[in-house]
Amino acid sequence: MHKHLRPLAMDEMPLQQHMQYLIDLESYSLVYRPRQTDTDFIQYKRAEYSVEAGQQLRAQLCRRIDQSSAAEREAAALAFVYLLKAPDLETRCGPSPCAQDDWFVWDKANQQIYYFSGGNQQPQGAVTGTVAATSQELDARPSARTFDLLMQMQPSAERYMVDEHITLQNKDDSTFLAEKWASDYLYHKGVFGTFEDV
Repeated sequence: MHKHLRPLAMDEMPLQQHMQYLIDLESYSLVYRPRQTDTDFIQYKRAEYSVEAGQQLRAQLCRRIDQSSAAEREAAALAFVYLLKAPDLETRCGPSPCAQDDWFVWDKANQQIYYFSGGNQQPQGAVTGTVAATSQELDARPSARTFDLLMQMQPSAERYMVDEHITLQNKDDSTFLAEKWASDYLYHKGVFGTFEDV
């Protein structure tokens, strides 16, 4: 079992640390990945979640990954939850009808499971015996492969490097993020006009 996973009770609300690398502003979202001395950012728009949207996104991601690779399925699962807005989506790992050590996303509200293996099939399964992806480790960041998938799925997204080493521990002190929050707030309030006017 992956070292950053722990068993959880089914009714426990897990803290999914990989979601802390996501910042939803009023006008767009940011997801970041600390590197050795700088930080990899993607600026993009997240879509509202529905079961239909989830099924479509799952199929698109499956076409872009090596479904036999656990690392690829993990990257696809994280890309899935970064791309769709929904409070009840949970990334999990464990046995599935497709693989012994599978990564998938569980919609807790609708009891819908999104596997990223098995071709175009979406087998039915249960989350019993699986674990929610949680971590207290510093390196629970999204992988470079997840970032590549995000860019493939949303061509209008912007990816850039920031010359700051931004982590979960120091993000509140980041000059770059402070500027992003401030400019987003001012645009949202119409201080510089609306985004449509720019």
